[in-house]
Amino acid sequence: MTATAETLSAVPTTQIADARPLGQLRCGERGVICNMAALGDTQMQERMRQLGFVEGREVELVRRAPLGSPVVVRVCDAQICLRRAQTNLITVSQAPTA
Repeated sequence: MTATAETLSAVPTTQIADARPLGQLRCGERGVICNMAALGDTQMQERMRQLGFVEGREVELVRRAPLGSPVVVRVCDAQICLRRAQTNLITVSQAPTA
C-alpha cells in the first residue's frame, strides 16, 4: 500500500473534502477509493474486494452507457462493468497527479 492509500484509509470519508460517489466521475477521470461501507451486506463487499475494489486503490471511469448505466470502471488493469447504483455506493477522492 502506498503512503497515500494508508492516509486515505485512515481518514473518515466525512473528513475528505473532495470525496464523492464513483458514479460522479467523468469518463477518463480517476479517483482513489476511500469508502465502500455503503455497499451493504458483507457478501457484496467481499466480492467487490475480490474484483479489486479496495480502499486506497485507484480507479478510472472508462465509459458510460448512453442512458448512464452501466458504466465501465478500470481497476487493477481490469475493466469491470457496474450498475449506476453500485458506483454510487463507492466513495472516491481525487487521485493524486503524477
